[in-house]
Amino acid sequence: LAPESLVSVVLLSFWATGAICAYLRNLYSDAPQNMLHSASVEDTTEITDGTDSGLFVRELTACAPDGTKVLDRIEFSVAPGRILGITGSVGAGKSTLLRALAAPWDLAGLSLSGGAAINGAPMWLRDARGRPAQVVLVPAAPLLAPGTGQANVACFHDGAVADQAHRLLEQLLLSKDDADRICAATDARQLPSVAQKAIAFARAFVISPQVYL
Repeated sequence: LAPESLVSVVLLSFWATGAICAYLRNLYSDAPQNMLHSASVEDTTEITDGTDSGLFVRELTACAPDGTKVLDRIEFSVAPGRILGITGSVGAGKSTLLRALAAPWDLAGLSLSGGAAINGAPMWLRDARGRPAQVVLVPAAPLLAPGTGQANVACFHDGAVADQAHRLLEQLLLSKDDADRICAATDARQLPSVAQKAIAFARAFVISPQVYL
């Protein structure tokens, strides 16, 4: 299996895992069906900064159905290899901003406009064919599927992907015993929150996107 194909397979599996978990949450949720997805996502801004390197966000706006702006023309850029921290009070929109960049269609009831690009490629384009993952969001509450710790870390793959996932988890925890214990868990959702977050971070490293959120 070619490396570029392997990345696509891993990414597709990760997305499938997230979709299954989201479906199960929505299935048992009291939220109306028409609130499960954002009202619209419109890429309205052409990003031309004279360079294709880095992350560029321009005029990113998110509006509620009543017209309230949850995000109002957010703009920033991040050069390759740099780390950007976003601070603010509770409810300021930090999580909404990250979710708008990573998965805008999952923002229930919001309409998004503006533009975002990574190394010249539109950030909201969903196409895993022939190119690596652009962005992976590691949320505060990790998204785990029913299954073992090993399966969650490796996106339900075995072989080389599973071996790489275990190594990354071990390096992250600085402990082979802890990595073995997490991977051996029969239901990752029952692990302590610290272990669940370790799984989420290691899984993101397995996918190896261009931007971590």
